[in-house]
Amino acid sequence: YLKLFLINVIFGIVWCFGEIIIVGFNLESLRAFLFYFIIPISVFLFIRAKENYLIATIYFIGIVVALSCIIDFIICNLYPGPPIGYEIKRPILDALVPFGSPRNPSHIGLVSRAHGITGNYHDSAHILTMVSVFSVGKLLFEKKNKILVLILTIIILFGLFSTLSTANIIAGIIGVTIVAFYPSRGIVIRIIYLS
Repeated sequence: YLKLFLINVIFGIVWCFGEIIIVGFNLESLRAFLFYFIIPISVFLFIRAKENYLIATIYFIGIVVALSCIIDFIICNLYPGPPIGYEIKRPILDALVPFGSPRNPSHIGLVSRAHGITGNYHDSAHILTMVSVFSVGKLLFEKKNKILVLILTIIILFGLFSTLSTANIIAGIIGVTIVAFYPSRGIVIRIIYLS
């Protein structure tokens, strides 16, 4: 995997320098370099990773996204609030959102949705939904580190609720329900719980 990774990085650097020479330096070139040349190959690292590292990586990603959403929600809605909060958020969104995508902050009524580090409230909510279901499953079925897992789960759920993505919140509730009732005995009981 190392040779494949190095070949990909070398071609990525050549492509990135070519784009910088032709177009000039911008964050779009670096973002494209990461998304096209580094991240796809880095998936191979997880094939041989130990379970502890995978779990730590899942929680790290979830906490980073959740904290960025919580901070985003506080800046836009509580302190300093609109319209100053929108102006603080705008350059960050411009740096995170790919060129050509809408950069307007989303809101429901007067409440602004948290976009978080992904630059899109829906993408952040997708990640947080999956991690919250995983975290609740760990909380319900594993005996060790209950307090730490509980704290991480609460932070992740606050991040999910700050996105105000109703579809993802409902999906998270359904996922948690499925995980909670999965160990029930008998297929009939499972079907009754899930319907």
